Parts: sequence; structure tokens; C-alpha cells
Amino acid sequence: TTVVAKLDETDYTVVQTYDYDTNELIAGPELLYPFAGNIEMGAFDNSTVVVPVPLAALGVEPGTPVGVWAQMRSTYAFPADGIVDEVGPFTVDPYDPPLWFGSNIGADFVSQTFDGATVEVHGGPGAGDQKVLVLHHSNGTGDRAQVVDVTVPEAVATTTTLDVESSGTAGGETVLRAAVTPSEATGTFTF
Repeated sequence: TTVVAKLDETDYTVVQTYDYDTNELIAGPELLYPFAGNIEMGAFDNSTVVVPVPLAALGVEPGTPVGVWAQMRSTYAFPADGIVDEVGPFTVDPYDPPLWFGSNIGADFVSQTFDGATVEVHGGPGAGDQKVLVLHHSNGTGDRAQVVDVTVPEAVATTTTLDVESSGTAGGETVLRAAVTPSEATGTFTF
């Protein structure tokens, strides 16, 4: 169970993860967002939140599917059980997502939005069948969630050639020349 709350006697919003069966604290408290208040994230009085869950503390290893269930509770909610909304359960493999993202501010899972902002997106198998849910934490009510279609460009067949020029003696210079065709192909080549 992962809980988002204010740290006692502070204005810091933190995440704490507890063992579901024993209620023992296994991770946290950690800041909800990787900013200690110097960037407004609108964590409370908001309809959007991204909650980090510590996979290592939960014992989740690569290749392990995880069951996810999320529930929003409030003391102000009706009915008396306090449940505002819930989703799940569903299963994901957190180590093999069809899409994953970089950050334009160096944070683990948060990027800053502004006119012209870019966020690096990486795709794995099945990426073209996905949609991205973008959460805008500080936008006005009703304008905080955006679903974006994913467009995956056609793969370009390439040929890579490597020419080696060497003096053939120890300590002599060796020159490696790599060429990729077609020249408009993009990507990374590593020796």
C-alpha cells in the first residue's frame, strides 16, 4: 500500500509504502515529487498525481509482472467508506514498458511543460499501439489530462560498413571508418 500525505508538522508532500499484509513501513517517507517546494506541482487540491512506487523495496525484479490497483480516498467523500474513485486491478511489467520517457529537467518521472518543450520518448515492441496520458498538474480544472496518440515512423533498412586501416604494428595508428546507408537514417553507432 502506497500512501501520499503531508509529513507531520511540515508542508512536504511525501510517499510512504507499507507491506499490504503486515502494514510495516518498507519505503519512505520520500518526497512525492523530486522538488522540495521550489517548483509548484499542485499535489493537493488537484485531480492529478503521479505516485512513485519503489520497485526494489517491493522485491519486484525484471520480468516480474505486477498487479496494480489504485484508489483515491478522502474524508470528504460520500459514501462513508471515503472512496472517491478507483481503478484496477490490471497487470504491468514495469521493466518492459512499450513506451518510456526521458525528462527535460533531469527528474525521474517529471518534465516541465512550456511552449516548445520536448520530452524524449523511447519505444519498444508494441509502441505504435499505445497512447500516452500526459498530466498537466498546474492547469485549470478539467484541463489537466491529455491523451496523445503515438506515431511510430517506419523502420529504415540500413547497411553499415566498417573500413579498418592499420599499420599492422603494435603501437601504430589504427583508423576506423564507418558508413551507414542510406545517409538519412538516424540512430547511434558505437565502436
